[in-house]
Amino acid sequence: MIMPCSNRIAAELSSLSGVDSASVMWEKKGTDVGYSSIFPNDIRIDWTKDNFGPLYIPEEGATIQLNEENYIAYKRAITAFEGNTLEKEGDAYLLNGLAATTYTFKQNYYWLMGDNRHGSADSRYWGYVPEDHVVGTASFVWFSKTTEKGWFDGGVRWSQNIFIY
Repeated sequence: MIMPCSNRIAAELSSLSGVDSASVMWEKKGTDVGYSSIFPNDIRIDWTKDNFGPLYIPEEGATIQLNEENYIAYKRAITAFEGNTLEKEGDAYLLNGLAATTYTFKQNYYWLMGDNRHGSADSRYWGYVPEDHVVGTASFVWFSKTTEKGWFDGGVRWSQNIFIY
């Protein structure tokens, strides 16, 4: 089992009965255990699952400058999801074979995060989700609780929860 913890917690775990061993595995900056790489999957970008961004999430009608900083982050959205070609030749960018300095997005994009921060394969690994790939809508909140209070001292938001008996 792999879980995030400090040296102190690892030592406490290894002293418990029923635990054979516990050790700390340090990750080198820019790497992730269990995943091949972090979006946008380029070694020049030094992001990790815990230290990510900043990143602009494209929306329909928004225009970005095509430059060295964002070419890698937006190339897949521009080509795979919006049906264009985009190439870099020297300092120039060719959009559908023509020189371009900007790009205007044709649809909205979303950034999806899993609820198990260190165990979720989410947009930190596979990037933007185009609106035409979103299926369904949220219809209700299954359970809602504040983090500041406990279970029995007002932490459950009863008015926002739906229970099925």
